[in-house]
Amino acid sequence: MARLSGITLIAAILTACATAPRHPNVGYDFPDIGPRQILLDGSWGFRLDPEGVGLEQGWATANIADWDTIEVPGYWEPQGYFGWPGDLAITDPFEYNGQAWYRLDVKIPLRWAGYDLLWDLGRVDDGALALWNGAMVAETHALNESNRHTVPAGLVRAGQINALAVRVTDGGGPGGFDGGPVTIRPLTPWMDMGLDLMSMPGDYLFPAGEYVDFNIRVENPLSEGFFADVGVVVTPFGREPIHDVVHGPIWVNPEAGYDYTYMGGILLGELPPGHYRVDVTLSCDGTVVAERQRAFVVTQAVEHLNPATSPFGLCGGALFHLDIGDHGEEGEIRLRQLEATGVVWGRNDLWWGQIEPEPDLWDWRKCDSVVDRFVEHGIELLAILCYGSAWDDGNAPADQRMRGEWLDYVRHIVARYGDRVTHWEVWNEPNLAEFWHPEPDVEAYIAMLRETHAAIKEVDPEAQVVGVCTSGVPLGFIRPILDAGGAEWMDALSVHPYQVQPPTEWSERIPHGQLRMLREELDARGHGDLPIWITEEGWPTVGRLDHRTQAEYLVKFYVQMLASGLVERVYWFNLTDWGDPGDSAGGHFGLVEIDHTPKPSFAAFNNLIARLHDFDSVDDESIEDLGLHRYVFHRPEGRDHGEERIAVTWTERDPMGLEIPTGAVVVDLVGSPIEERIAGVGAHPRRERLGATPIYIVEEIEP
Repeated sequence: MARLSGITLIAAILTACATAPRHPNVGYDFPDIGPRQILLDGSWGFRLDPEGVGLEQGWATANIADWDTIEVPGYWEPQGYFGWPGDLAITDPFEYNGQAWYRLDVKIPLRWAGYDLLWDLGRVDDGALALWNGAMVAETHALNESNRHTVPAGLVRAGQINALAVRVTDGGGPGGFDGGPVTIRPLTPWMDMGLDLMSMPGDYLFPAGEYVDFNIRVENPLSEGFFADVGVVVTPFGREPIHDVVHGPIWVNPEAGYDYTYMGGILLGELPPGHYRVDVTLSCDGTVVAERQRAFVVTQAVEHLNPATSPFGLCGGALFHLDIGDHGEEGEIRLRQLEATGVVWGRNDLWWGQIEPEPDLWDWRKCDSVVDRFVEHGIELLAILCYGSAWDDGNAPADQRMRGEWLDYVRHIVARYGDRVTHWEVWNEPNLAEFWHPEPDVEAYIAMLRETHAAIKEVDPEAQVVGVCTSGVPLGFIRPILDAGGAEWMDALSVHPYQVQPPTEWSERIPHGQLRMLREELDARGHGDLPIWITEEGWPTVGRLDHRTQAEYLVKFYVQMLASGLVERVYWFNLTDWGDPGDSAGGHFGLVEIDHTPKPSFAAFNNLIARLHDFDSVDDESIEDLGLHRYVFHRPEGRDHGEERIAVTWTERDPMGLEIPTGAVVVDLVGSPIEERIAGVGAHPRRERLGATPIYIVEEIEP
C-alpha cells in the first residue's frame, strides 16, 4: 500500500473517526496487565549500617519485623537518624555519613508474569545499591546518576512477595531518598509507543495575540495496528482545564505500514499569556497504551528602553557543548527560546582548547558561529574565556609559560570579536578542581586575572572585564584576590551563590547572606562602586523541588536580589536541561526540558522581564512579622508600557487577604491576568487571596 501524504492521511483518519464503529478486537490485542505501575512511596524498613556489614550478613532478604521504619522519599537526618560521638566513621553528632539499608516487601501482580520491570528509585543521595530478592540489579555512586533500573523477569516472583532492598551510601550532608516518586512498572511491548504534539510552531512558544493550535502524532512500534481513543487535556498554570476532549476512535498505523499516524488538529484560539500543560493519553478498549505530558507558553513581547543596562541575564545556548553541525538546528532552537524570554544578556563559554587545537593553529568556525548567532538574535553576550589548552592535559594556565600561551588566545579572541562582544568573564569557578585543574590555586588565578585584564584592555580599552567567577561566595578564596589589588583588574566581580535553601533565606552561613559579607569586604577596601554580578544561580527540578516551586523560586530570587541593592546583574542558570525528564541523571536547572518543552519557570521569567524591565527604583515594603513580602518597582514610560507602579508580593506564612487598589491589574506568576472575583465590582476595591506564589499588582500612573 502506498504511503499517503500528510493531508490525505489526516482526511482519511477524520473519515474513519466519523464512520467507523469501535473495534477493540481488531488489530493488536492488548492484554490486561492490571495496574500500570505500583507506587512505593511510604514507610520502608530502615537500618543504619556504620560498619558496612549488611551485604555480607544478608540484610537484603532478612526478616525486617524488628527494623525501624522510615518515610520514602526523604532524608534520614530529619527523621531522627543522626550520628553520635564515638560511632565508627561518624564525625558529626548531627549528621550520619555512611551506609544505611532500606527494605520493602512488595507483592507483584500475577498479570506481570513474564515481563521485565522498570524500577525507578528517583533521586538518591549519594549512591545506591539496588537488590531484588537478594540479587543485585544495579549500583550507582553519585547523586546525579540515573536510578532507573531494569529488573529481569527471571528475578520477579509474580503473584508473590518480593524483597526490595536499597543500600544507600552517603558521603556528606544529608543522606537518603532526595525525591521520588519511587515506582515499579512492567516493560511492555507497547511501552515505547510514541505520542507527541505536532505542528507546534515557535518551539512550543506562541506570541500573545496569535492563535494556538497543534496536531497529535502517534508512532506505533508494534507490527499490528489498532483502534484507539486519544484524550487531550489542556490546563493553564494553577487553573482548571480549558480543553478536555476524547477524540476517536482512530486507527493507529502499524510499524509495517506507516511510520506514524496524525490525528486532526486541536484548535484553542487566542489565549492570554501564561504556561499551559498538555496531557495526551492513548487508550485502547480501556487500556492506557501511552501517555505524554507536554507544555507550551504564550509569550509576552519585551521592548527595552536601554537594553545595555538591563539586570536580566540567562545562561543559555551552551553552543560549545554542541558539534558545529548542530548549531543550525539545536543551537537555533536554544537561541530562539533565549530571545523569546525577553532577556538582554546571554552567557556562553568559548573554549580555548577547541579554538586553538595546536599552538598557533586557529579554528574559528565554532566560535564564529556562536558569536554570530547571539548577535543575530539581539542578545548581548557575556563571553567566558576559559579552560586549558589542547596540549597541557586540560590543566589551567598556572605558570608563566602557560599564561603566556593563554594570553595569546585572549588577545586573538578579543581582537576578532571586540566589535560585537563587550564583556569578558575570566574563567569559570576557579575555586573548583573540576574547572581549575589539577587543583584550585588562588595565587595562580591572581596572576592570570591581572595579566588577562591587561591583555584585554591593551586590545580593547573599552572592553569590560568580569573577574573572580567563583562557585558560591568563598570569602577565603576571594579575600586574597582583593588583598592583591584584584578589584583594579575587573569592572565587575561575579559569583555563583547556589544554595539548596529557598531564595528567601539569607543566613550568613549560606551564600545569599554571604553576599552581604562580600559587599562589606568591598566597601571596607574602598571599592564600594565595584558591581557584584551573579552569573550563575538556579534551582533544579529534581528531588522534592517541583516545576511550580522552581518558578516561584525564580521570581523570589530575582525580586529580592534586585531589591537588595547588592547586585547589579543576575543570570539564571540555565535555559535548557541536559537530563531526561523524570530522571535524576543530568542537569535539570533549565527553564525548558531537554526536548525544549517549556517549564512554568520559562513563562515566569518572561513575565518577570515583561513586567519589570526598565524599572528605575524599588522599595522593600515587606512586613517581617506577618511573613509578607512586598517589593514595589517603579518604571517610567517606555516603548511598550506607560509609567507604572508594580508590586510583587507573596507570603511565607498562612494565606491572607490582600486589598487590590482600584483600577489595578493583577497578574499571576506566569503572566496570566487574574480576573475580578466579585461580580459588579465597578469602581470599588477588591480583595485577593495571597499565598506563597508571587503575584504582580500593576497600577498605571496617570501623567
